[in-house]
Amino acid sequence: MSRPHERLAALLIFTVACTSTPQPTPTAVATASQADPTAAVALVLPGAPTSPCRGTSPDEVYRRARGCPITERLEQRAHSSALAGMNPMCRCQSAAQLDVGTATVSGTSATVPVTVRTPTPYVITFALVSRGGQWLVDDTWCGNDQATTIHRDPVVTCGR
Repeated sequence: MSRPHERLAALLIFTVACTSTPQPTPTAVATASQADPTAAVALVLPGAPTSPCRGTSPDEVYRRARGCPITERLEQRAHSSALAGMNPMCRCQSAAQLDVGTATVSGTSATVPVTVRTPTPYVITFALVSRGGQWLVDDTWCGNDQATTIHRDPVVTCGR
C-alpha cells in the first residue's frame, strides 16, 4: 500500500495532467513535468499562472535556468528574432482558450495536441523528448504537418 504523500503526489500529477492550466506549488509543478508530457506542455502554454516559463521581462520568459521544461534548441528558437511579436508556444499574439489533448508516447518521445479555440480553431502539436526523467518540449508544428516546425524560417502561423 502506498503512503499518503505518494497518493497525494499522484493525485496532483493527475490533476495537472488533465487540465489546461497547471495547479500551484513548485513541488507539484516539477513532479508533474517529470511524470507526464501533457503536464509539461501545460507549463509552457500562455496563461499558466504558476509556470516557470513566465518572467517579468521578455528575456526571462522560456528559460531553462528558471525550470521551464523545454530543450536548449527550443529555448534558443523562442528567443530568436524570427518569433518577434508572436508567442512561440501558441503562435498567437492574443489570449485564447487552449485545450490540451492526450499524449501519445513512444519510448523517449511524445506528442501532445493542443487546440487553440479562436473563431477558427486550430491544433498545434507539441513534440517532447524525455531526458533525465523529465519531459521537455522540443518542437511544435501545425496540426499533423511536421513541415511547419517552429524551427523553420519563416515561421508559419497556424490556423489561417
